[in-house]
Amino acid sequence: MLINKVFLHRDVKPPNILFCENTKKGILIDFGLAREFVQDQSKIHTIATYHGYAPIEQYKQQYKRGSYTNVYALAATLYYFFTEETPISSIYVNEGFPLDIPQHHNPKISNRTNNAIFTGMELLPDNRPQSMEEWLRLLDLKLVIET
Repeated sequence: MLINKVFLHRDVKPPNILFCENTKKGILIDFGLAREFVQDQSKIHTIATYHGYAPIEQYKQQYKRGSYTNVYALAATLYYFFTEETPISSIYVNEGFPLDIPQHHNPKISNRTNNAIFTGMELLPDNRPQSMEEWLRLLDLKLVIET
């Protein structure tokens, strides 16, 4: 019997993505902080953050989490890949400091990519794409999982 479990990575950031030179594919590594979760269910989690890449809900021990949590971290990682700047921490955004638009750092970023990054990094979880597939559609990409 196959049991499907859903995991929250909780540590998506540039150093945890390896790129294969010959295929240009990215591989997500380091699942040490990954936890099983149920979408939108509040559970107690240890606080695990990497400033600039952790969404606001990861700064709270008990808060609802979902696929949108990983969306934020991956959007922040894409922000870094396109701008070479670490995005401002969601804690500061929560305090009223604005997130700099990626195109301000790199005007070559397309409007589609800029909007996808910015939408993926919305402070409130309900304002972000609710799944990775939904977020990737903003980029006009499809999710491919290889084992």
